[in-house]
Amino acid sequence: MASVGAKFKTYHGFASSKLADVYTPERLKGAQRFEANTLETGVLINDGGAKFRFRPLPRMAQIAPAFGSAIFDANADGNLDIYLVQNFFGPQIETRPMDGGLSVLLVGD
Repeated sequence: MASVGAKFKTYHGFASSKLADVYTPERLKGAQRFEANTLETGVLINDGGAKFRFRPLPRMAQIAPAFGSAIFDANADGNLDIYLVQNFFGPQIETRPMDGGLSVLLVGD
């Protein structure tokens, strides 16, 4: 989008702008709108009939963002478990590092 470089001389100017500052009213009118209704980390459970149910993970999994995961039977009980690798040290400068996580093993039932 070459027009962005002409409108905004700094990255901060672009990052702190509103969509109406970047796009014309015509472009915004025809744009799709998406909305996040939860910011929890969770899993989608398939019911087998092409429908999925969101299930938030326990509180310990919410402490920091999870960027790595492995799903396997960690304790050999026949149920899948989830291992999450947490923490994020690269947020924008206005946001503190999200480094409260220890990583977590979620044992399945």
